[in-house]
Amino acid sequence: MESKLYIVINAKQLFGQSLSKRLAQRGNTVVFLSNDEQLGYALAAEEPRVRFRYCESLGTTDIASEFLWSERCISTVHGVVIIVPIDELSLLADDYRQSLLSAFGCTESSQGRPLCVTYVVLPKQEDDHGALKSLHLDLCKQSHNVEKTNSKLKLNHIIMSDFKHCDSENNVTLANDTSELIHYLTSTTAKCLKSQTFYFANI
Repeated sequence: MESKLYIVINAKQLFGQSLSKRLAQRGNTVVFLSNDEQLGYALAAEEPRVRFRYCESLGTTDIASEFLWSERCISTVHGVVIIVPIDELSLLADDYRQSLLSAFGCTESSQGRPLCVTYVVLPKQEDDHGALKSLHLDLCKQSHNVEKTNSKLKLNHIIMSDFKHCDSENNVTLANDTSELIHYLTSTTAKCLKSQTFYFANI
């Protein structure tokens, strides 16, 4: 299994923490960014492949500082996973993403493999599924806009519609399936599309 380095951002909810652990248990190294030291150190103590780094905010400067630290002190970052509760959709904005990529140094002229950025969008309550379906359709339309796709970026969105599974401690299966998908999308074999959107539902 190919080992990778992931940075996980904004994983305040149970599912984000479970996903971080599952990525690490697949043999990857996970840099977990949070301003909650108690949560971060507890997660790192539970899973040795998780490295907690204190990050004051979701500002691009703070996150870029940890991205560059990871590349300098660990290895090349293969993927960035951003956990997005549905009430924090500003994290999906093009301006935020472009500012983040610029701070990372991921420009059209940068060398090396494309960086894989995966957004995992979560519900906050049970009746969010309608809004999540609409968001999924909008993101699918955006995925077809290849003219605006940065050639140095592989952009993915994973929409989670099942609040009960996301907000439960019994989310191991869902976290495992999601980590497997993220691991594949980051791999060198996933070359078919630069931008993809997925929808996970409990049918």
